[in-house]
Amino acid sequence: MTSGQTTADETPTREEIQDAFARLVASEEFRASPQLVRFLRFVTEAAIDGGAARVTSYAIGVDALGRGASFDPQSDPIVRVEATRLRRAIERYYTGSGAEDPVVIRLPRGSYVPSFAFRAPEASGGLGSRNPSEGASRRLLAAFARWRWAGVAAAIAVAGVAIASARFWTAPTIAPPVASTSPATKWEVAGLRPGNGMPSLLVRIFESGGVVPPAAAIEVTGLREKLTDALSRFDAINVHLARQPAVQPTGHIADYQLFGFIEYLDDGTAIPRFRLVDTSIDMVVWTRSFDPVAPSVGREAAEQAIVQQLASTLLQGFGVIRSYEFAKGQTTTSRDPRYRCLLVTYEAFRSFDSAAHDRARGCLEELTAVDTNFSVGFAYLAFLHIREYLFGLGSKVDDQTALDRALRAARRSVEANPASARAYHSLASTLVYRHDFANGFMAFEKAVALNTYDVAIPSAYGDALIQAGDIDRGMEMIKDAEDHNLVRPIWEHFNLFLGNYMRGNLAQATHEADQLTSDSFSYGLLARALMAARNGDQDRARELLDRLETRFPAWRDNPRREIAKYIPAAVIADRLMADIAALAIAQEGHAAKP
Repeated sequence: MTSGQTTADETPTREEIQDAFARLVASEEFRASPQLVRFLRFVTEAAIDGGAARVTSYAIGVDALGRGASFDPQSDPIVRVEATRLRRAIERYYTGSGAEDPVVIRLPRGSYVPSFAFRAPEASGGLGSRNPSEGASRRLLAAFARWRWAGVAAAIAVAGVAIASARFWTAPTIAPPVASTSPATKWEVAGLRPGNGMPSLLVRIFESGGVVPPAAAIEVTGLREKLTDALSRFDAINVHLARQPAVQPTGHIADYQLFGFIEYLDDGTAIPRFRLVDTSIDMVVWTRSFDPVAPSVGREAAEQAIVQQLASTLLQGFGVIRSYEFAKGQTTTSRDPRYRCLLVTYEAFRSFDSAAHDRARGCLEELTAVDTNFSVGFAYLAFLHIREYLFGLGSKVDDQTALDRALRAARRSVEANPASARAYHSLASTLVYRHDFANGFMAFEKAVALNTYDVAIPSAYGDALIQAGDIDRGMEMIKDAEDHNLVRPIWEHFNLFLGNYMRGNLAQATHEADQLTSDSFSYGLLARALMAARNGDQDRARELLDRLETRFPAWRDNPRREIAKYIPAAVIADRLMADIAALAIAQEGHAAKP
């Protein structure tokens, strides 16, 4: 038998299983994964207490992974995903640092109930030989292991995952990681404020004017509740509710205040008006007056449309608050370092500048090392690693490991905040680029469900579907989000080009390619070259391909590989390669003419 094999002729005692659990969760494989620890603790506790029957997908999702009572294991794959991760982590441990552990915990495939067994020794004449002292020898080995690990188990605890009942052990936790010493960072991480560091928004009690008719198109309280729920789903803002009508503020009650006023006309028509105030200087920074809403629209539909418009306008990537923060210079002022770092990261996403990328990666690495619950920081760190893989950005680029780093960061983001749509967005994008489409698309579905108001997520989902070859569905998703997308990012224009190009809609493909004006975006150069060729301008097409190969030598050395990075669907990648080859052949023929 190998060192990973076990024998089941005796069952470990409760104390021995506790020791085996403590060793597992103290290992490198588990110290950065509190969600796996919660999973393993729940199923192990149930098995020891004789409650294996209660180890169901639903119970694990609700009691171990923090899902609500409405959790549906059929539509939410979190338990299956985490079980797979747990099995892999256990396997890595027992083939590595746990190779000599006397008691082995396994999670058999097809079951969530763990098994416990003594390790079978490799030599037939050793402790595992069939003789009366075999069991005693195992007990001595287990006792030695308990003595060896007692100090470790007492010193290590997984933050945030202690169970109040603590039925049969004290939950271990991990020590915080050491902060990065990268010279690219300069963040005052020692002075992080309590909480998550994001700015605060106070939603005031909405006021009304006129007589409220029974069949009013909008109901003030209901609209405020819906809007508060929508805004609270975004990571980069802390939303609070005022408990009394607006009064002259005294002191710092929030960074921003949102006021609403609904004017009612005699026929039941409602006119909603809103304004956003920067509390620090008592200045109105944004106002919006909606068109009159007639009762015939229906209250639910009317209120939902207003909420969607407000959430998109205020909190999207290029929305009002973020743009105002940039204009105000909040990247260098007194905001919490975590939020300032997010602003630096948002700015890096606007371009393909390696220096900006390094600044963003540097501050995120330092801050996530200090604040291991900085979920949105981990999510954007994953996005940065994806950009390293796709575009070769940054001074530390290594596209062979970039997606592995992205996956670790995205998983940590989900673990730190399982209710974060952005966390699942980062996980979904990472999985898609790793060609794990089934799990990637499930993660996208989860992200959309967690925040139906963040149109960047269905847009990204549509991008991924197009890149994976499901063009019709992807284009439809992007179209559905189009009305609320304030500014379309450059890569989305490329994906729209791609969908239209593959559909044969050359006029629209040309329009999308014309939006890709930056020579720093390699796929934009490709799109413009292909459309120049299709529109009969061979010289322009060749010039753009030459520019692509000059600026990005990898495209000269292996264009098929570069295409496949961004476009996992072989049928699309093959089509683009064939068109590039045809362009090259046509250009050679043109050059050969006298």
